[in-house]
Amino acid sequence: MMTYIEFFDRTATENICTALTGNPDRVILVGKEKRLMEKAAGIYKKVLEGRGCKTEFIIKSTDSTRLEAIVEAFEAIVRENDRCLFDLTGGGDLYLVAAGIIRERYPDKTELVRFDIPGGIAIDCDGNGYPEFSPLPELSVDENITLFGGEIKYGEGATNKWSCTEELFRDIDTLWDISKKDLKRWNRLTGLFDATDKISRGEARLENDANISLLSTYTETLVTKSNFDVEILERLRKSGLIKSWEFNGNKFRVSYKNHEIKKCLTKAGQVLEMKVFSSALKTLEKDGTLTYNDVMTGVCIDWDGEERGSDTENEVDVMMMRGAVPVFVSCKNGFVETDELYKLNTVAHRFGGKYARKALVASWLDLNSSFGKTLKQRADEMNIKILASEIVEMSDGEICKRIRSFCK
Repeated sequence: MMTYIEFFDRTATENICTALTGNPDRVILVGKEKRLMEKAAGIYKKVLEGRGCKTEFIIKSTDSTRLEAIVEAFEAIVRENDRCLFDLTGGGDLYLVAAGIIRERYPDKTELVRFDIPGGIAIDCDGNGYPEFSPLPELSVDENITLFGGEIKYGEGATNKWSCTEELFRDIDTLWDISKKDLKRWNRLTGLFDATDKISRGEARLENDANISLLSTYTETLVTKSNFDVEILERLRKSGLIKSWEFNGNKFRVSYKNHEIKKCLTKAGQVLEMKVFSSALKTLEKDGTLTYNDVMTGVCIDWDGEERGSDTENEVDVMMMRGAVPVFVSCKNGFVETDELYKLNTVAHRFGGKYARKALVASWLDLNSSFGKTLKQRADEMNIKILASEIVEMSDGEICKRIRSFCK
């Protein structure tokens, strides 16, 4: 029986490569931080069990600053097991040196492998010409978040599961075509829809109505017939996205096509998120294969997956998986604050480590402005890609091409 040895690393993906590809009976995690490794082992077992694998994780703590201590630990493992495979993907330099020493001492009992995680391939490192593993399996968004110790929250007020039908995507394209013609007017109208929904407390209903005076108070803008956006409302009605609307001077009433369209029209920036989401789902590589194996939008993440009164949570507007590489995307349909870059950078590092990719899609952002240039400079420093106001002029194919570049 082959025993797999992983050098414990803070980037969780590096600790589970061999287990994902080889479905072993036993994995030994070697590192310095015993408690951290024990907690991680429980998480890794959970991810593997979700794939039907029953893998035992054994913790081996050693001094990571002394080569002789690491060699001694590795030698004890090799002597106690028939065959051992060392995964060289993670861990510090001393672990790599120690693995080389052990390979020289026990060539008939050891094998070495390393994974190119962005490329999704295994690399034979022992010179025998027989790579042990197939390509690295793809991870889902849910698996990736779990792997890094978090949990995706589903349900009301959390992550929404969209129907992902052709009809929905056609409706998203129509909404995008309407909204991008004048983003300021669009944001003002969706704010009105949102206020109407909250005033009428009609979350479960497709028809909402609200008193005009209350709407003016809620939106902090005087709502009158002269500033009512009849043009966009009529475009929505003729497209079948809203069934009807009425403004009689005292009350505004609107009826939506379905609950998914209602969500798109009552949440600021939802249409941009959905356009990025739907585009990512159909983005292709040059060979015709899908660029992203999993895509989610509005991903509400509990940082530790535990029920506490003061849980840390983040919402990622769009998240994609390219094999085992996560891509975190923030979408802004209005003004962008510099803090958005830091928020995106923080959540991506927490749930993707060194392999995370990051992008900001900001439909209002002018990169040629003084603020735009400053924001771009900071984004470059954080390795965050930006798709700015040019998105409103792009064809669907051009948008997909830019979204494909997010994972590169």
